[in-house]
Amino acid sequence: MSVEVKRASSEEIPNLRLQEFHEVDCLETDLDMEVFVVPTISSAKIKCPHCGSSETISHGKEERFFRDWNIYEKRVGVTVDGRRYKCRNPKCGKTFALSFDCIDDGGKLTKRLRETIQKDALNNTFTSVAERYGLGATTVNIVINDELFLPVKFLTDWAQEFCDDMQSVVIPFLQQLQG
Repeated sequence: MSVEVKRASSEEIPNLRLQEFHEVDCLETDLDMEVFVVPTISSAKIKCPHCGSSETISHGKEERFFRDWNIYEKRVGVTVDGRRYKCRNPKCGKTFALSFDCIDDGGKLTKRLRETIQKDALNNTFTSVAERYGLGATTVNIVINDELFLPVKFLTDWAQEFCDDMQSVVIPFLQQLQG
């Protein structure tokens, strides 16, 4: 069974509303949409994240892929046609790629998709959420566990301080949630 891939015309390319990128192309199947983007930052504003120098040069191409929330009931993947850079500061000289505020720390999801997954997983199985957004169930599990860690740590600390008579029950339960 073959999957038909359709290229969107320039008028049909969806606007992802991610200010750090400009959409340049789009491929679609019945289930998925892959949007190709380029960063909107001008080369004059690029600074080395290691030393802060604005003396940088292009140092090759880099293609990155991440997931965003669905559009028109289609799972959205985003491919960034970016560049790597090299710092020209003689005391630094490190290479780097641009980081983007809209992408989570793991680099595989937008922050808004992370938030959507956290809400969807409250009422659905991890597998169904993963399938809906084109992710693995393990990725959804990691997103949920990251979100649970801070409240569980807070509750564990609270239980240790204020619940002397309940510590033998509450703390092991919260520690089990932390994994």
